Amino acid sequence: MFENQLGDSKRWARAALGDVEKLRRAWLESNRTGVSPRFDEVKVGDALPRRVIGPHTIASFTTEYRAFLFNIWGTFHWVAPPGTEDPWVYQDPGWGKDFACDEEDAKIDPRKRDGLYVGTSRGHIDAERASEVGMAGGYGNGATVGAWCTDYLAYWAGHDGMVRHTKADFRTPAFEGDVTYFDAEIIDKQTESTWPPELDYLIRASAISMLLLERSVLSRDFAAVLAELEPAIGASRPGRPESARYPFLRRLAAIGEPAPGIEAWDEFLASGDEEPRELVEATAAAVQPSDAAVLFFSPGPTSGPSWKAHRTGPEWISAACGSRISRPRSRTIPRFLAKGTSRVTPMATPKH
Repeated sequence: MFENQLGDSKRWARAALGDVEKLRRAWLESNRTGVSPRFDEVKVGDALPRRVIGPHTIASFTTEYRAFLFNIWGTFHWVAPPGTEDPWVYQDPGWGKDFACDEEDAKIDPRKRDGLYVGTSRGHIDAERASEVGMAGGYGNGATVGAWCTDYLAYWAGHDGMVRHTKADFRTPAFEGDVTYFDAEIIDKQTESTWPPELDYLIRASAISMLLLERSVLSRDFAAVLAELEPAIGASRPGRPESARYPFLRRLAAIGEPAPGIEAWDEFLASGDEEPRELVEATAAAVQPSDAAVLFFSPGPTSGPSWKAHRTGPEWISAACGSRISRPRSRTIPRFLAKGTSRVTPMATPKH
């Protein structure tokens, strides 16, 4: 039923490509210094600088796919259900044998299970295969399109900003030859958010043993939030909480003004001198590449925030060994709501 879906890719005139390149350059230069917009400077109705990505090519789709973490040896590990040795082999391509991985031959030729040369993603860079699943040609990876949205907002937010939550609907693929435009507008400004229930969820879900925080951001006093969530913290010895609500929490320190039950930042840093060097080295040696390193939380669509675990691959180990805790410079973290659109143009025209 999909034999006639393959179409021609858009061919761009030199003048049109020049316009695309000028717009791309203007966006790149819009915030190269990473300056974050301040709360009182941003107005409802403000437009974010327009961004363009493209024209998309088989080369761009391929390099974007290769940027995924699972393409780097030693940095990806499936979290499988109990009793499942390798969940990858249970992927069902749904479209036919040409989209399935060859697990046995992959022991000799890794391309047989990488998903792009052979596997469920091959239609992204192979127009003939794309036509078999109803696509008009090579098309962008879904995860990459999501990254475009986050990157667009993060670039505007600057070094002191963060993208706390995004929700995007992908209405059409980005086909080979298309150009994607991003536009957004500020539709609301919020000085407060639902921090208490989210913070409570994050502490309990992660079962953390150490909590480091900034005492306050804008008008929000996080020490007061913690005291509201668990009054026992305020009655504990500074930095050594005893909490039935958070039984795993053993250490608590904050940047900023002291608060009951919370260790001062300078005292916390000084306590590192008391740790035996051999204990620190033994702890580092016990870290395995498969260990969870970081939990990233984002507001969930239903009952609560969702989270994803990133494992301790070589890049995380390197970052941990080369970093140290230091006092950050003063900053504000306001919250903005932006509503935007991305437009893909033009779509390939199917042949009939």
